Amino acid sequence: DDGLKLAKKRGIQSVNELADKIITMHGKNLKPVHDLPIPSDIKHSLADISKAEEELKYKPEYNLDNGLKETIWYFEGWRG
Repeated sequence: DDGLKLAKKRGIQSVNELADKIITMHGKNLKPVHDLPIPSDIKHSLADISKAEEELKYKPEYNLDNGLKETIWYFEGWRG
């Protein structure tokens, strides 16, 4: 498959890492809820946008930290 994958392959490598990052950025004592996996869950997936950057001149507007910060700010403002 020579398709273009649109995600960075460096950085966060698991849902647990992402949850930890969100909890740290949010600054509250949140606890993730873990459940049993379902058969259709993807166990390992890592994507790379370098080909899109090279061939399509694609450049992300946000990195993960900035995107998460804006998302947290949005939902905190929405809740009031």
